Amino acid sequence: MKQFIMFTIAAAIMCGTPVFAENAQITNMQILIDKVKADKKLLIAGNMDLTDKESTDFWPLYEGYQKELEQLN
Repeated sequence: MKQFIMFTIAAAIMCGTPVFAENAQITNMQILIDKVKADKKLLIAGNMDLTDKESTDFWPLYEGYQKELEQLN
């Protein structure tokens, strides 16, 4: 009986391990995606030389466009 319980516990642990690895992989991918988005925004901001008024008008449009792109992907 002890062996059966130990086997069941070991099997449960081994079956659960890939799920944790997959979640970690998804989390790492999301971190990478967020970093690329932030870098892209910094690159655009650095090259556009927008005035305060232009920035106020531009960035909400940019964010809306990016959200629409995400929905398509």
